[in-house]
Amino acid sequence: MERKKGNPSLRSVTRIRDPRHPGILIRVTELKRDGPLFAARQVNGKPRYQKLAPEVTWVSLGNTEKERRTEAEALALDLIERIATESDEEDEPGAPLTLGGLITRYETDGLHGRTERYRNGMLTSVKRVRDVLGPDLAVRDLKPSHVQRYLAHRTGVLVAGHRDLVSLSIVINWACGEKLLDVNPLSTKPLLKAMHSDHKPRRVVATPERYEKLKTVAGKLPPAFGVLLDLAWAAGHRVSAMLGSRDGEFAGLRWRDVSFKQTEEYPFGSIVWYRDVKADHKKHEHTLPMNQQASATLLRRAEKGMGDRAQASPAEGRDGGGRVD
Repeated sequence: MERKKGNPSLRSVTRIRDPRHPGILIRVTELKRDGPLFAARQVNGKPRYQKLAPEVTWVSLGNTEKERRTEAEALALDLIERIATESDEEDEPGAPLTLGGLITRYETDGLHGRTERYRNGMLTSVKRVRDVLGPDLAVRDLKPSHVQRYLAHRTGVLVAGHRDLVSLSIVINWACGEKLLDVNPLSTKPLLKAMHSDHKPRRVVATPERYEKLKTVAGKLPPAFGVLLDLAWAAGHRVSAMLGSRDGEFAGLRWRDVSFKQTEEYPFGSIVWYRDVKADHKKHEHTLPMNQQASATLLRRAEKGMGDRAQASPAEGRDGGGRVD
């Protein structure tokens, strides 16, 4: 079977070697079409990518393919010279890897293939820890007192502080995989215990007073807000959940879940929430009554039909399958 080669749309110059340093083999390549060029090489059997600095693209190297290849080779040879002759104290035998050095290495070599959002979020988190504990702190010397000091510094944002330490642990695990460290100190029992958080999320509880305050401003907002507010109050759910922030109760509500049939138990009709859902600790199928305003508003929407996905009529009752949008 013929071996498949890489993405043919990406331009690269392979097997660039300096005779003076035969142990270093470099490939200059794009990682996305017309994106910045990277130098790729094998380190301890693993591929390592380093963006060329200053940043260049394939097109910026010259007007012809020959000029671009020549310039790419020249940049690679300069990099090989730096790699071979550069003296980095943190790479010397016995020199401990510091927080500052770890983050620098991770920023250069550990974020290949990650999105810009992931990259920015991860670096922001670990740099916050570095700024508090100090860039010269050896990673292997991390102690419970360091964790406690950082969490104390992040007073009022306990969860965010814990997440920053989790991000740092991810970076340290990467360093262990690169043979820069032997063990992740944040994975030891004393530090895990120090990182443990008893945080319990506080959810906003609907009260009659809160409901009335929201009702006073509902008239200034689009009519759908009033419907959501009434449904949320009747169902005992948060308005944000009704809007579809996560599970999206309202976003998943369909006309077949709405019944305008009036009974003693449901004088203004009812709604089946989470129909046919597999019950778990977060949600289960249940039927709750509508109040008068929610029933009247949904009835008007059903009669008028709101767009292509809300054409069901009240007569269809639970048989209508369109979304209540």
